[in-house]
Amino acid sequence: MAQWHEIRLIAVLDPMIATALQWIEGGAPDEGAWISQQVESAIEHLHASGLTVTSIIKEGDPKRILADEARQWNADCVFVGASGLRGIGRLLLGSVSAAVVTRAHCSVEVVRERQSTA
Repeated sequence: MAQWHEIRLIAVLDPMIATALQWIEGGAPDEGAWISQQVESAIEHLHASGLTVTSIIKEGDPKRILADEARQWNADCVFVGASGLRGIGRLLLGSVSAAVVTRAHCSVEVVRERQSTA
């Protein structure tokens, strides 16, 4: 059974996504504060599970940065979330998870949010 030694949590602020979502959804959320909050929450959950976690927040193209960071860190596996964008949002922004799957040097697991059955 594989044993996890360390988790590296990487979040990427993408100015292109923020601009496109602002245009599509008509709002200007504070993406930096939101991502920092999400990273801190994830770190707490991972630490509670007994895992060692390091984190980094970068700005740029997540399609490139996530695969590059995994390669530089010599990751065994990358877990990437699927945002579930539809329609024009997906067309304009593309799929980060699909890009990481094709660019990463290691296994990639795409994690989707659980859908309610109600």
